Amino acid sequence: MKKITFLVLLLLGTVTLAQEIDIIDRPSDVNTAVISVESDDGTGVYVADSFTTTEDLGLNSITLHGFYSNGSGVNFTTAFNIIIYANNEGTPGTNFQPQIAGTGVIELKGITSDNYVITTEGTKTLITVDLASANSGESPTLVAGTYWMVCYPSITGSPTDEGRWNWHLSSTVAPLETLLIDPQNLFGAGATNWSSVGNLIGDTANSFAWTLKGSPALSVNENKLAQLSIFPNPAQDVIRIKMPSHIETTQVSLYNVLGKQINAIMVNNQINVSHLSKGLYILNLETTAGTLTEKLIIE
Repeated sequence: MKKITFLVLLLLGTVTLAQEIDIIDRPSDVNTAVISVESDDGTGVYVADSFTTTEDLGLNSITLHGFYSNGSGVNFTTAFNIIIYANNEGTPGTNFQPQIAGTGVIELKGITSDNYVITTEGTKTLITVDLASANSGESPTLVAGTYWMVCYPSITGSPTDEGRWNWHLSSTVAPLETLLIDPQNLFGAGATNWSSVGNLIGDTANSFAWTLKGSPALSVNENKLAQLSIFPNPAQDVIRIKMPSHIETTQVSLYNVLGKQINAIMVNNQINVSHLSKGLYILNLETTAGTLTEKLIIE
């Protein structure tokens, strides 16, 4: 009975479904909006919104609510940019500007149009970015903690012109006060370091309007494991393990149906099984993306 239970548990361990969740959901329920944009000449004005996660997460997509200042719905965007900073005493860090590379924990700059979609809802313009696609097909991950989200389109024209992007505010209260930085002092407010949005606009600025979707880190690893495959199965002489180059195998274990471990050595992603008797086996691969358990039939 114990041996049968061992086999059932191994098989059940291979069936898990990833679940997407709303990490952040801050509705566009305030008419006020603040500029967040970078020009093709490299100048820009940027805003930061704080958020906290209590578990490790993979980030799938982000949707921002706002509008272009010309009001015509014309798309001035040439690329999109997303930077996530670790919280540094209530700010993204002294002089941590989006124009300075290497200061964020996640930096996705120059995201091309095949990785984001711009739609309109009345006078609002929504920008949705596929983060996994923008990150070479893999969801960027965050460990639990407090962070700052900085999002802005790159546009043709100046940040002070009519084509600039404005990010709507939300009444949802963020963990920390919303911030703005204008490194070149384009608007003359002196906000050349991170400054309070509320003070600059003379009104309450609880947070910005955006939605962030993702999955628990366990599900992220399960998605990575889905990229592994074992073939042929059934097998006679050799089985091959196909896996992306960024995943490494740390241990290989093979068991028969009685739970006895069988000698198995993987060389160049291949395992010789020609010495095994016909029947059902359980192959257990421990990798840098997690553990994969598969039924293996030897003919």
